[in-house]
Amino acid sequence: ENIWAAYGMFVHDFTTKLKIVGGMRVEGTDIQVTSADSLLESGQINSVDFLPSFNMIYALNDNANLRFSASQTLARPNMREMAPFFSFDFLGGFLYSGNANLERTLIQNYDLRYELYNKPGEMIAFSVYYKNFNNPIVRVFSPNSSTGEITFENLDRATVYGAEFEWRK
Repeated sequence: ENIWAAYGMFVHDFTTKLKIVGGMRVEGTDIQVTSADSLLESGQINSVDFLPSFNMIYALNDNANLRFSASQTLARPNMREMAPFFSFDFLGGFLYSGNANLERTLIQNYDLRYELYNKPGEMIAFSVYYKNFNNPIVRVFSPNSSTGEITFENLDRATVYGAEFEWRK
């Protein structure tokens, strides 16, 4: 596994109330998982990904901010997920069978957050978020297996959304 990355960022204060923070991360991925059995297919990912990030911070007053952010991230399969052979999970007792055809997952992230700073070091924040996954990796249990076999597959899409509350005293 070889991964390289570079990142650039800028910050611009448009007004005393509005700040923009943006950036771009470039990541190169070169992963290859090969079995000693030459008849089995090797797992391989070779890609270069451009991962933009955008944040807007609006000061509602001296003690409160409204933040919006959007970014692209990724998740790579690990060796066990890509390995074209079986491995044993000693804790759960399952046999894991890797999938040499797995692809990385690309994730679009969107967040909106309200922050209130009553005193120095204190914060109350409420956030809502949405994440869109392209090619998410999931575990698949084989019901026909007598040994408890689990493998991995890419789905087409998945979404996650929710809300968070944070309080720091």
